[in-house]
Amino acid sequence: MVEEETPKEEIKEVESDPRDLISKANAAAERLEKANLDLSKLIEIQQKAQVEATLSGTASAGVPQPIVDENAEVKKFLKGTGYEDELFPDKN
Repeated sequence: MVEEETPKEEIKEVESDPRDLISKANAAAERLEKANLDLSKLIEIQQKAQVEATLSGTASAGVPQPIVDENAEVKKFLKGTGYEDELFPDKN
């Protein structure tokens, strides 16, 4: 099997001006600060809407409530003893 030699590219070191990097970093920092300010405004609006929904009573409107079986733990405890059928007969 003949292996082909791939030509290797020379890696050139790029000289960059440190002032250019600093100005780019400062610009990125300004963009991040603006984005954080916008995000904090949106969070404040969302919190106000959540408080209004909670206080107006519409926070859980339309959300189905889970059915709680009060005897579920008792049935689980009695399972296999034979008493669960006597104490909790099925409603068939």
